[in-house]
Amino acid sequence: MRPLHRRPTRSVRAFSKALAYTLAVSALACVTAAGKRVLLGWAGAWPGGLAPIDPNILPVSDEQVDVYVALAFAQDRDTPGEYVFHPGMSITSEQVAAASADGARKFLISLAGAEHPWPEAAAVSDLDGYIERSVYSLAQLMQLYHAVGIDINYELFPAGSSSFPAAMDGIVRGLGTKFPNLIVTLAPYGGVDDKYQQLYALSGPLISWTNYQLYADTPGPSPAEQGILARVQGLYGGIGKIALGITSDQRDFRGTISKANAVAIVRNNPDAIGAAVWSYEDATVPGYDLLSELLQALHELPVLPLAAAGDTVHTVQPGESLSAIAARFNTTVAELLQLNPSITDPDVIFAGDRLVVP
Repeated sequence: MRPLHRRPTRSVRAFSKALAYTLAVSALACVTAAGKRVLLGWAGAWPGGLAPIDPNILPVSDEQVDVYVALAFAQDRDTPGEYVFHPGMSITSEQVAAASADGARKFLISLAGAEHPWPEAAAVSDLDGYIERSVYSLAQLMQLYHAVGIDINYELFPAGSSSFPAAMDGIVRGLGTKFPNLIVTLAPYGGVDDKYQQLYALSGPLISWTNYQLYADTPGPSPAEQGILARVQGLYGGIGKIALGITSDQRDFRGTISKANAVAIVRNNPDAIGAAVWSYEDATVPGYDLLSELLQALHELPVLPLAAAGDTVHTVQPGESLSAIAARFNTTVAELLQLNPSITDPDVIFAGDRLVVP
């Protein structure tokens, strides 16, 4: 939960009408089921000038692995807080509708990307306004692109910036009141770990998992040799909430990890929730066949325990108390506190928080 000195985020007045789409998303956006792993990849940014990808060619989810597509990237270049996809976005909403039918694949809106800076000045001057605009515009994008959540992927921060954690926490909580089963992922690497760890300290219970960009932290092909994996295991809720970020880019755009080493990293870390691939465009180049090898590796791993694969959760609604939630799920406040050790005061929970329930 949030530290006690922070107040709950102001509700988003401008988006007061309930989205009918919320109910459809709620049916599809359940946090990854017990024992299921994830395969996530970014798509739509045309990395390196590669041909656009149709998400309908990607693998589909099955009883062991959920397949996610992070649509890259939504940015607020023109007006801070008003997110739209970058002009080169190659994937259409119609393609997404077909590709996500019956839960075959799940889509996230990925924010910013490596070249889009955090709008520090705008967020500092009017934090509540920035959060309101962001929640409104991202909810519209989610509705249009049938998305079940967001992937936070900011990598450029002005010197001395400090508003990112509080602003993103407010955005996550605001979207959580609109989409009760919202999926939220992070995409940090060593160069921005400080910002993302501050965000995780505020929003940890709301983060589904973290797509840690291993390839961005190493100039060589094997992150394990440089101790990166050992360090990551102590961050972002532990290795059970980490998707191992590997790259299919063989042109050294942001470091390289060979296909053999990428598959080995997955096989050698069975406690991780899955793999995150930059990018699906590179990974589907004819003859490369990375995705099928990753999926085979994920399928051969043992079933994850419930806590690692994504707990049964309840999203706190406005006005709910811990005692009311306990009564709803036929349990006690004491058991909820045991299942949710981040709660420091049973009288202080916030709308949008996700609580583990029995």
